[in-house]
Amino acid sequence: MIYVCVLAAIAGFINSTLLVDLVYPVSHVSGSLTHFSMEVVEGDLPDLEQLMLILLGFFAGAVLGGAIIGGTETETGRRYGGALLIEAGLLAAAPLLDGAGLEPGAMIAAASACGLQNAMFSNYRGLVLRTTHFTGTLTDLGALIGRSTHKRTDVWFASVLVLTMLFFVIGGALGAVNAIDDGTNALYYPAGVCALLGIAYFTYHHRRAAADPETDKSDHELESDRV
Repeated sequence: MIYVCVLAAIAGFINSTLLVDLVYPVSHVSGSLTHFSMEVVEGDLPDLEQLMLILLGFFAGAVLGGAIIGGTETETGRRYGGALLIEAGLLAAAPLLDGAGLEPGAMIAAASACGLQNAMFSNYRGLVLRTTHFTGTLTDLGALIGRSTHKRTDVWFASVLVLTMLFFVIGGALGAVNAIDDGTNALYYPAGVCALLGIAYFTYHHRRAAADPETDKSDHELESDRV
């Protein structure tokens, strides 16, 4: 649960940083599609191009995430470590691109990182979770509460939903504060967190394999069967 909450905070940080510095949201698609439809009516080609790049970046990141993670539902699969390191690289690339005057490239990198992250936890322990946007999360929470009049509420799942939204807000606040002074350079913070998480995943599995090779092998085979 802590891991999912940290990722939600990272997404909030990324989104508020891009909103403060580059005006565009990158962690969710609904708002971008709305802006896109408005710009189509107004005929604002530059903004249309920017929004299209964000949408394509998010989609490309989700495709990459699906390709890396596959159909695994294990809590600590090896592939998550690789996905997190790639996300860290994308986030670190965004301020470098922005500093080089390649603002569209920065938005693509940040949006791709969010798409990748969101795809990582499309399915977690059989539950649908989102860490970069929360329309569906709030819907699920409301539905859970509504169904509680007919059957027992899944308190654990409801707690996860509430905490992910809370951490997204906290991350957003931190991102906004840092972006005011640092601009897109603030993205180095979530990049560092993602890198540390990725390294922690690899370290965990290395030690687990050394301690009990058969258990680690079984987990790896389970992941392969689910892909």
